[in-house]
Amino acid sequence: MRIFVILIMLSGLPLVAGAEDLAEWADALPNGRLIGPSVISAGQPDAAQLQNLAGVGLAAVINLRTPGEDPGFDEAEVLRSEDVAYYHVPVAGSAGLSPENVQRLDRLLARHAGQPVLVHCASGNRVGALFALRAHWLQGAEADSALAEGRSAGMTRLEGAVEALLGDE
Repeated sequence: MRIFVILIMLSGLPLVAGAEDLAEWADALPNGRLIGPSVISAGQPDAAQLQNLAGVGLAAVINLRTPGEDPGFDEAEVLRSEDVAYYHVPVAGSAGLSPENVQRLDRLLARHAGQPVLVHCASGNRVGALFALRAHWLQGAEADSALAEGRSAGMTRLEGAVEALLGDE
């Protein structure tokens, strides 16, 4: 364990997770960004990045990729071995932008409120889309504000689909 802590210290990752620390964690991930006091949005991290984050206090990972999107390693097993909660909420493009998936994401975030949580897909696009819909459908944000929140969380190509869903109400 001491060797692992020394390696983390040498990696530059902080040992205690504060807001500044989480911003550093986010910066170390593909398309990573801090989108709340304790939530990071990102593209697919590799196994070493997940192990590093687990070693410094990551509490949970919510993976939005579908089963057919192989990251090249068993993400669930890596996280289980590190005692990090792992959740899989597959979102298959615009077809996966459903109230059920938004509610599942919201429940998982509530379960780990105040703890460092990583929500990822391949690029961050689906993360941002779900956060936009969550802001509007569950938190009552106006459509423009919800879209802005989605963009800040990584939404890109799904913006048109999200706009259509927000306009359907």
